[in-house]
Amino acid sequence: MRLKNLALLSTSLVALGLSATASQAAATMGRVDMGFTEWFDNYDYGGSNSRDYNWTSVTGSARVNIPYNDRTNLQLDFFGDASLHGSGGEGANGIGNGGVGAHINWRDPSEGLLGVFMATGRVWDFYASAPAFMAGLEGQYYCGHWSFYGQAGYMDSDGNYRFLENAGFVRGLVSYYPSSKLKVTVGLAYIDGELDHTYNATSWAWQAGGEYRFGKSVPVAVGLKYQGRDAQVHYSPSYTPELNSNEVTLSFSFLFGGDSIEESDEMGTSTEIPNFDWFRQPYD
Repeated sequence: MRLKNLALLSTSLVALGLSATASQAAATMGRVDMGFTEWFDNYDYGGSNSRDYNWTSVTGSARVNIPYNDRTNLQLDFFGDASLHGSGGEGANGIGNGGVGAHINWRDPSEGLLGVFMATGRVWDFYASAPAFMAGLEGQYYCGHWSFYGQAGYMDSDGNYRFLENAGFVRGLVSYYPSSKLKVTVGLAYIDGELDHTYNATSWAWQAGGEYRFGKSVPVAVGLKYQGRDAQVHYSPSYTPELNSNEVTLSFSFLFGGDSIEESDEMGTSTEIPNFDWFRQPYD
C-alpha cells in the first residue's frame, strides 16, 4: 500500500510540476526525484551479539519553490521511502518513512539565504512506527561555484523506545559545481538526544554524492549518493549498543526551471529536509 501511494504521489507531482512550469513565473521552480536505495545495517550489542541486515527501498521526493516577492520564498517538500520487502523476520513491516516539510527564507541569489524549516511525518523500523517532527534554522552562502549550507534544529518522536526523541542536531553541506551540468556534494552532521525518555543517544551522519543534468525541453538529472550514520545509545558506561547504517541511492530527477543545475539550486529548491532515518536507534 505504501508503494502504491508513493508512486501515485510522484506521478501527480510530475504532472503538477509540468503545469507549474508552463503557467507560473520563471522564479517558480521545482523538482521530482525517484530512485532506489540499497541499505546495509549492522546492530552491534557487544561481544558476538551482532546483527546484519540489507534490503532495497524505493524512494521518492518532490520540492517546489514558490516566491512571495523578489527575496522571500516558500518551499514545500514531500518525501518518502519504503523497503521492497519486510526486514527483521516474519511479520515485520520493513523500514521507511514519509512526510511533508516547509521552508520560509529570505534569499539573494548572488549571496545566499537565511530561513527556517519544519517537517512532520512517520517513520517505521521493523515492527514499530511513530510520528516524528523536526524544525530549525538554516542558511546558505554562495561563493563562485561553491555553495555552503548549514542547518541547526530540533527533532522529536512520540517516545516509542525504538526512535530518537528530544534531540538537537547540527548539519553542514558543501557543494561544488564544476560545470553547468554537474554538482558534487559532501556533508557531515551530529545529533544528540534521548531514547525512552531516559538514555542519552548520539549519532554522527555523513554523506557524499554527485548529480549530472542532461536534457533540454524537460531537464533530467541522474544522481548517485552515499549516506552513512553511526548511532549509539548510552545505557551505561559499559553498555553502548551501536547501529551503523549505510545507504547508496541511485536517483533520477525531473527539474523544472533554471538553465543550469547551479541556477536550479540557487534560485529554486536549494534547501532540503534532513534524513528522517536519523530517528532509528539501536534499541535494547
